[in-house]
Amino acid sequence: MSYIPSDRYLGSPSIWQMANGSLVASHDFFGKSTVGDTVQVFVDHSGQGTGLESHWRETGNVSAMYWANLFTPPGRMAESGSLFLMGVSSGTPGVPRSIVLSLSKDYGASWTVPSVLFPASANASYHTAPTPLLEGADGRLYRAFEMSVPGTHSQALVIRTVSPLSAATTAEELLDPTAWERSSGLPFDPNTMVPPDWDRPPSRFTWEEGNAVEGPRGGFTTSFASTDRQTVPTTRRRSWSSWLLRAAAVAVVVSLAA
Repeated sequence: MSYIPSDRYLGSPSIWQMANGSLVASHDFFGKSTVGDTVQVFVDHSGQGTGLESHWRETGNVSAMYWANLFTPPGRMAESGSLFLMGVSSGTPGVPRSIVLSLSKDYGASWTVPSVLFPASANASYHTAPTPLLEGADGRLYRAFEMSVPGTHSQALVIRTVSPLSAATTAEELLDPTAWERSSGLPFDPNTMVPPDWDRPPSRFTWEEGNAVEGPRGGFTTSFASTDRQTVPTTRRRSWSSWLLRAAAVAVVVSLAA
């Protein structure tokens, strides 16, 4: 994989090592000539990744998938060669995106049509990045997302499996929307969540690219980058904060667990 100057760019990288040692990598495309619609998948069965012994080959594209991460729950599913891509559905600016999940049962060689776990609507569109999916100590899978609601700031939320995974859980079961539940959305409040000493007006910040984290005492929080979307000098398109919005993230999980 390499970059060729054009108006298309590689984004949302993800990589996973299978139980048999193979490496699977994925990415999507962004830029003027793309539609935010496809994840491209590569496999290196040598497991080396780099060097003379490595041999990456493209296995194909997963359509109707974007901003996705690779993962396999531990246990029987990992040993059987099952692999998942979780992200959002295809779309262009103004077209709402759903939360979707695709399955490969042959170490990334072929993929199912993405299953819609949480559908978008005219009033809700989901956003994410290839952030990791977390297996909690309670045996459930957790994943952070953001949701855009017209007329308001973005909302942070978490989805998780309804039940803990067991040795009897099959890969196909996770494609069923009834196997998942989501928290209520927590709106970004620029008046209380942006420190007063930041050098940008609070209205320019929002939730983005969340990550589920398990706390030391067993609770779950999510951390989100809060992003200034204003175009600033050309050498600095985005201004990222390093502030961890922990208090707000705890509220997301409380809503889910209630």
